[in-house]
Amino acid sequence: MNKIIRILSMCLLFLLAVACDKNTAKKWTEQYDLGIKYLEEQNYEEAIVAFTAAIEIEPNQIDVYLNRAEAYLLSGESEETMAFALADYQKALALDGSLVEAYLGAADIFIQQEEFEQAQEILRKGLEATSSSEIAELLGMVTEILDEQENVLEETVTESEDEQEIANPETENMSDSILDYFTENVPELETYAAYISENSAGNASLSIRREMEPVTLDNGKRYYAVYVDESWADHSVNWDRFMVSEELDDILYYDFLSDEYLTLEQWRTASIYRTF
Repeated sequence: MNKIIRILSMCLLFLLAVACDKNTAKKWTEQYDLGIKYLEEQNYEEAIVAFTAAIEIEPNQIDVYLNRAEAYLLSGESEETMAFALADYQKALALDGSLVEAYLGAADIFIQQEEFEQAQEILRKGLEATSSSEIAELLGMVTEILDEQENVLEETVTESEDEQEIANPETENMSDSILDYFTENVPELETYAAYISENSAGNASLSIRREMEPVTLDNGKRYYAVYVDESWADHSVNWDRFMVSEELDDILYYDFLSDEYLTLEQWRTASIYRTF
C-alpha cells in the first residue's frame, strides 16, 4: 500500500510540475506578444514594460532581450537607453555567442558613442564567432576610422615632439615599465605572435599599445589600458584589452560580453580564453 501511495504522489507531483510549466510558458508568451504589439505600434515605453515582465517570468529567452534593446533605442537614444540596450545585447550574446544581430547592435551603440576601439573589439569577436559578411563589412569601416584617427594622432604627436626640445625621461620610463611588466606577466603573447605570423603568411604581426593616461576603476586603483593588436601594413585589428595598474602590481582582462574585468587567473579559466 505504501508503495502505491508513493507512486501516486510522484505522479501527482509530475502532473503539477507540467501544469506549472505550461502556465509559465503561457504567461511568458502573453507578455512577449504584448511587447511585440506595443513595439509595432511604436509605443516603446509599454513595450519595454511588457518585455521586462516576460524576462522576469523566463530570463533565458534570447528574442526578448533583442526586442527590448530595440525598444530602448527607439524610445530615444540617450546615454541611459543606450546603456540599457547594450546590456540587453550583452545578455543575448551570453546566452548565444553566434547572434549576428546582437554583435551589430552592440557595435552600432559604440559607434554612436564614438567608442570605435570597443566597436572594433566586439566586431572582431563577432567575426570569429560567426564569419558574418555584415560584421566583416562594418569591421572594415570601423578599422578605417581608427586608422584615420591614428594617422591624425601620429601627426599631432610628431608636431608636438618637434616643438619639445627636452624629453621627459620620467614619462618614457613609465611607458617602458608598464609594457615591460605586462609582457613579463602575460606569456600568452608569444603564442599570439606565432599564431598571427603563421596565419597571415608573415604579413601581419602582434603589436602592443597603451593609453597615455590612467583611469580609476571601481576598486579605487589607477590602471593603464593596454591593447593587443594584429597589425597589418594598412590596418590593425584589436584582439584584447588589458588593464595594468599604475603600481605595477596587478593586471586585469576586460571581458566585453560581460562588461567585467577579470583577473589573469579568471581569464585563463574562462571560455573566452584563446587556445590555438
